[in-house]
Amino acid sequence: MMFRNSFRLLFANFSLFWKELLYRIIILGVCSLLLLPTLNNFLSLESTPLFFENIKNLFLHFPFYSLKDYFVYVWQALQSLFACISELFVNNSFGVFYIFFILFFVQPFLISMGDIAVGEVLYCSMSSLSKVSYTGMYVRKIGKSVLYSLIKTLVSLPFIVLMLFSLYGFLYLAMLNDIWLIFAPLLMIVSFVIIMGLNICLTSGFMPALVVYNCNMKVGFSKGIKAVGRRFFRCLSTISMLLLLLLSIGLLFGVLSTLLLLPLGYMLILIFKMVMFFGSQGMNYYVDLDTILKPKKLEETDKLKKAIDLI
Repeated sequence: MMFRNSFRLLFANFSLFWKELLYRIIILGVCSLLLLPTLNNFLSLESTPLFFENIKNLFLHFPFYSLKDYFVYVWQALQSLFACISELFVNNSFGVFYIFFILFFVQPFLISMGDIAVGEVLYCSMSSLSKVSYTGMYVRKIGKSVLYSLIKTLVSLPFIVLMLFSLYGFLYLAMLNDIWLIFAPLLMIVSFVIIMGLNICLTSGFMPALVVYNCNMKVGFSKGIKAVGRRFFRCLSTISMLLLLLLSIGLLFGVLSTLLLLPLGYMLILIFKMVMFFGSQGMNYYVDLDTILKPKKLEETDKLKKAIDLI
């Protein structure tokens, strides 16, 4: 139900996606400007031409032609990337730490700052079909967005590091022999879905609680955790289905499809978080102009959970 309703709300509020896409393009431009000081050092490396050649092969190759060749290209791209990082570290160790800081902290931090503005727009649409300005909400909620984004980024960082290490480990095993190559894609997909699914579930109630109850960070995080706890397995299974769907489309159409899939998937997950929270709180909400859903009241949900625990 949450899976289907998330898609219905996505199509009902699709104009919000284009605003979020524009915001991501702006963030990408800002991060690119921040990375410019290290660009000359990176381009001057001996390993850089091979890296760009491997990236070109990866973008031109579509997985459905040959999944084995695709993973070989991925492995070659990663190897050349690590060669560039190693060479850059010898020449300029600060530059490596600076790049990682921008890519894995500053960029997700800036992207997450748009979450509350999206949540406010969705809340007005879901609760009363009213319209509010995305840009206006972003400016009005900038202080809360900074604190929220900082907490979310710090909570998500260990999951991202764990995911990168697991994907690299499975790719490394896949290159050892053909037997591992058979199982590596499945293991990579399973590890990605589990790690990122748990990461998304952990923070899925945080942003909606801040929006719905207009509370502080501590109260919002607490209410968010309680909301997820009421329907944890439903939340995790729905997130897993969303991630599997996005991965399947990415594998079908190749790396180029991720340019659109990433912002679209991110928007879909934000919508899912609002749907999950409304449902966990027993709050009625519109999914389109003609349909309003009435989840079980909060008291009924808690009584049912207690009865299941007693059994």
